[in-house]
Amino acid sequence: MDGEAIAQLISLVVAAFGIIWHQQRSSEKIRDELHESSREHRQQLQESNRQHREALEQASRRHEQALEASNRLHREDHNHLRVDFDRLREGQDRLRENIVENGVRLARIEGHLRISVPDESDQPAESSESNLG
Repeated sequence: MDGEAIAQLISLVVAAFGIIWHQQRSSEKIRDELHESSREHRQQLQESNRQHREALEQASRRHEQALEASNRLHREDHNHLRVDFDRLREGQDRLRENIVENGVRLARIEGHLRISVPDESDQPAESSESNLG
């Protein structure tokens, strides 16, 4: 082989090594950029997840507080209704007692006067119609 062919062969081998070295460096650079980008996206995703968790926890706490307040109001309303219902029942009981007492008084008065109040069922139907007309 002559010197020029050897020089061309050496140039070709050096060029091939240069191309291989350049591609390796480019691949390493791309891989490093990809790792960096992946790391940044992972950090952003973790931060976004953290923010969403915090927002969800805050919303959950607000919901629990609103539910507790609603339950408290419901219990208070229920207690008021129970008190009102108890008062109504007491009033009905007193009314029944008064009706019984008045019935007893009326019976005493009737007995004392020796009169009786006629039952409505004893009156003929015609007389009640004549009173209306």
